[in-house]
Amino acid sequence: MHGLVLAFVLVIGVVSYFNTKKLIANSHADARSHGALQMLEGTLSTAENADLGQRRYLITGEESYLSPYRTAVSRLPEQLRYLRETTADNAAQQTRLDSLERLITKSLDSSKAEIALRTNEGFEGVRHLIFASRVKNEIDEIRLLIEEMENEENKTLTRRAEESQGSTHDTILLLALATLLSLNESGSRRNSAIAANNSKPRTKNWRPSAIPFPTTSEPRFGTSTGM
Repeated sequence: MHGLVLAFVLVIGVVSYFNTKKLIANSHADARSHGALQMLEGTLSTAENADLGQRRYLITGEESYLSPYRTAVSRLPEQLRYLRETTADNAAQQTRLDSLERLITKSLDSSKAEIALRTNEGFEGVRHLIFASRVKNEIDEIRLLIEEMENEENKTLTRRAEESQGSTHDTILLLALATLLSLNESGSRRNSAIAANNSKPRTKNWRPSAIPFPTTSEPRFGTSTGM
């Protein structure tokens, strides 16, 4: 019985260990997902600011409006690289990211050409582009794709949360069961020891009884009187 309980407790310990490992892995994966969500928001913001600044430059010719575009040229590759790393374990997200990279590259290349046209030919050279739907369509596609990626990350977070909750519940139950089994086994062994001790023959402590010694009267000798 003792061996069976010990084996069962060991099995519980192994299962609890793997449940704990899963909880830790999910925690790390959740951190990556939260990082990806923040970066997706940042990527969309960078692309939108670049688009807005570029359109203002086409209208006004003011160089200061090109600052968001120049920032996007240097920042977007880093943001996309971070997204590539944080979604490496999700094939669907990697496919969406391929599409996102193509869209962003296309948008930046188009903006570069239009900025050059405005710089070289002035407002008249880009008048026909001011109200064109090209930029709006590209940004809308980028926004839609990023929204899909965000939805995927949120669904993954929800699934992991449910898994972690289940693993935590199972681990607590298993540890409680292991504790009860250990206490029960300890109590059984203690009771067995007490029973074994009670079944041993008891020897009374021997005490020497008081042995009565015969008492003798001391002989009396008469006192001789004078002769």
